[in-house]
Amino acid sequence: MLRAALTLSLICAQPTPHSAVPEAIDFAALRFSPDGEAALAALEQDAYALIAEAVRDGRFSPVDLDCRWIAIHEGIDAARRSPDRAAYNAARSTAQTLVAQAEERAGAPDPDAAPVARLAAAAHADRIWTGLWYETPRTGPDQVLIFEHMEALASQPRCEARQAAIAALDALIAQEGWPAVDQARLAADITQTVQHAGRRSDLRQAALDWAAEGIETGGPEAARRYALLADRFSLIEAGAQLYGTQGRCEAGVWIALPMLDDAQAERWRTEHGLEGLADHAEAMSAACG
Repeated sequence: MLRAALTLSLICAQPTPHSAVPEAIDFAALRFSPDGEAALAALEQDAYALIAEAVRDGRFSPVDLDCRWIAIHEGIDAARRSPDRAAYNAARSTAQTLVAQAEERAGAPDPDAAPVARLAAAAHADRIWTGLWYETPRTGPDQVLIFEHMEALASQPRCEARQAAIAALDALIAQEGWPAVDQARLAADITQTVQHAGRRSDLRQAALDWAAEGIETGGPEAARRYALLADRFSLIEAGAQLYGTQGRCEAGVWIALPMLDDAQAERWRTEHGLEGLADHAEAMSAACG
């Protein structure tokens, strides 16, 4: 019965960015039903396959496969963390306001724009969604719940912005090749985009080679760009980072993800004009809220 209901909700949902999956599934109704956990577990088990069917049938685009699944997964997680319906509704309402404000700042993409313009717009949107993640407080139980619901609502538009940026970068490279690393704004947009291209090993390596070219002449900013990309990719491939740019927020404090060699990272950062690991962690903690 649940699979049939979910199938119907996915079929009826229009593939409109930012709303189709979260609005098609009533996570609260499932969570607070008599068999709430079983209902959420069944949804979690079936959802990815059902979205894949919709993609194969042409009802959704291939981008929707990951983005819609992320939205469902985050929606389930937020529902599970809600102790009762009142808490769910209160947190959801606040989160909806935060996401609506972010959507307004992110703006709407222009699919007919040139690749460099589409890349700039998508990278801007990605920065807005990434900023929302950092800006939303999570220092108490109520704030943590609001954050979880914000993630449930923001995950799909953030995913779509990142996918759009990758598509625009692919188009730019196909037309013009990799741009000069001294084009600061374009370089920033490329860095913002490529760091989220986890599955694209070809794009990862090409971007790392591109970023490495600028280290000698680009100063600390070019080194920071290279370190960020190298760390993102090293975490994917080796499970640990090289230069200490990647971390997570825990109770308002930024904690670096596993390092391969702290001493080597300190030396490299010093040689290239970057702050030390402790100073970097302190600066990042300020953004954790």
